[in-house]
Amino acid sequence: MRRQLAVYLVAFSSVLVVSAKTPATDATFTTIDVPGAIVTFANDISPAGDIVGRYIESLPGPPRPGSPVPGGHGFLLTGDRFTSIDFPAASFTIAYGIDSRRNIVGSYNDPDGTSHGFLLSGGVFSSIDFPGARGTVALGINPRGDIVGTYTETIGQYPWPKSHGFLLSRGVFSSIDFPGALITTAWKINPAGQIVGRYKSLDGKFHIYLLCRQQGECPETGQLSPGNESFTSIDFPGAFETATGVLGSVGGINPRGDVAGLYCSAPPCLISAAGHLHGFVLSGGEFTSFDFPGSVSATAATGINPRGDIVGAYRDPRDPGGKVHGYLRRPAQ
Repeated sequence: MRRQLAVYLVAFSSVLVVSAKTPATDATFTTIDVPGAIVTFANDISPAGDIVGRYIESLPGPPRPGSPVPGGHGFLLTGDRFTSIDFPAASFTIAYGIDSRRNIVGSYNDPDGTSHGFLLSGGVFSSIDFPGARGTVALGINPRGDIVGTYTETIGQYPWPKSHGFLLSRGVFSSIDFPGALITTAWKINPAGQIVGRYKSLDGKFHIYLLCRQQGECPETGQLSPGNESFTSIDFPGAFETATGVLGSVGGINPRGDVAGLYCSAPPCLISAAGHLHGFVLSGGEFTSFDFPGSVSATAATGINPRGDIVGAYRDPRDPGGKVHGYLRRPAQ
């Protein structure tokens, strides 16, 4: 894929003030488990209902030479059929985003641990690397072929010391940084070009943001600056932290601008803290909180399609070994 110099987005930031509904009880939930997997993350869902994600398998012994390491597979779920996604010769692969044409984006690691983004289109893989970056992850794609994700300037474990969001549009990379943030990630981009992601503020907490790059892209919020670009900060009302670094650490946005994500109601914001992590959807200026029925540990929302179907992951400590499951949430019709 052609590389060009980065163009930095400079924007005005604002805060979105909304109300919260009581937890939703009218939706239906379906568990998603890749057969034989000990962990399944559902990361995104297309308008047609195709789902992509990542799974971790349990092997009886060490991995075979040349095979992906345990836990290193992406997947595509079409109907009731799972298809594994593995970038050739990679040590592991994660599928993060899918568009209406079944183009899939994600990340893979070389055997030496270097991360790269990828695009899978028509059965062909292409690598995505932000110019000069030490690591790149592609997280979302829209029908125009615009791709968003994150890149890092230095090698290290998460949280990356110097990570930025990016937009790849028509072969040109643009860096995305929330004003004053320690780190920024771009999760998903919808057909209108609205970008949703997260940032870490100076107090060490995570927040979600909505980025509109052109006038008229965010008619519902009305938070545009006099210029062309605008960031809006989004936090679930009363939450200790929004968009924490667990359960996949991604969220979603659909063509209507509805946002799905994760919030922490009280510290500690850990996957092992029972009842602290919850999924939410922000639609029409109102937040709705939800948890997978019967789960007492953690629920995250990572993708949302035009119908309002949401995918994500949940964990229940009552499961043997603390197994993590994917899920599909369908709103009441």
